[in-house]
Amino acid sequence: LDNKQLESDTVSIMSSLEFTCSGTITGFLLGVDVRTETADRVEYPTIWLWNKTDETTYTRVDDSSVEIILGPSNFNTDGVYQFSLSTPLQFTANQVLGIYQPAGGDSVVRFYHH
Repeated sequence: LDNKQLESDTVSIMSSLEFTCSGTITGFLLGVDVRTETADRVEYPTIWLWNKTDETTYTRVDDSSVEIILGPSNFNTDGVYQFSLSTPLQFTANQVLGIYQPAGGDSVVRFYHH
């Protein structure tokens, strides 16, 4: 696998994972690096749903944010974590997931993709 860290302090739109139907997300299987929270490292990534308005434009869906709060106490050491949602996330066709990754030094959790 060629794993890459998501770019810091940006929203990465997962356009290749555009939904073609309606449904419910109850959790995520995540590839992450979890670091100890410190006085300066207190931010966590957020996942949102985005509506695709055209080939290059997306608008964020209100009330669809999921903050990914993980720490050494609730994370296994193989880098993969099953994150269950307390409230399922409803999606419809033409929506995609977007992940906000706080700046590297500020973020407790760092996402990876391949």
